[in-house]
Amino acid sequence: WQGPAPAAARRTTLVRIDVPTGGRSTIVDDAGADVGLPAISPDGQSVAYTRETISTPHEAPRITLCVLRFGEEPAELTAKWDRWPTSVTWSADGASLIVTADDNGRGPIVTVDPASG
Repeated sequence: WQGPAPAAARRTTLVRIDVPTGGRSTIVDDAGADVGLPAISPDGQSVAYTRETISTPHEAPRITLCVLRFGEEPAELTAKWDRWPTSVTWSADGASLIVTADDNGRGPIVTVDPASG
């Protein structure tokens, strides 16, 4: 979901929308980053997403992969990566995340353990 931010900027958060009522509840709102590319787990109990830190004139953005198990705190899975995740989906059994990442202009496919990274 996009909303206003200072200096005419836009911020993104993750929201859950109740289809019958249209009611909206925020599930991830990170003051230091925008979030995107949400992927709901096959069992509906977790969401994987990317977290892109807000850049400054002195610091470039950093994009990492996170997972939120509903009812728990988000976990950052790829903090030690030296590349940026560009897409994410769950395996059919929910045991792993299938991720592409920018790697010198290429997009290798890797699997990530949603429990530990």
